Amino acid sequence: MLTYWTSHDQVIQLLTSGQAWLTPWTADRGIYQVSVNAPVDLCVPVKEGALTTPSFTGVAKETKNPDLASAYLNVLLDPEIQAKDASAKTV
Repeated sequence: MLTYWTSHDQVIQLLTSGQAWLTPWTADRGIYQVSVNAPVDLCVPVKEGALTTPSFTGVAKETKNPDLASAYLNVLLDPEIQAKDASAKTV
């Protein structure tokens, strides 16, 4: 373990400098880096699949609608929804 990264800029710096060769990262960031010809690639485990949710999904502290917020998160985490997201082609 080289480091625990704390920002997306740090991730790409570590990858492109060769200081890191593997990291969990969001697909949208990886896809962007590939599109601008950064020396990186990405993959999603075919057999195991990957968890997918919109970035930064969560419930705000002291929200006025905690039940509704929790219901939304439960929809995103539903196995059927996850299976559909995992089978979608994004690249």
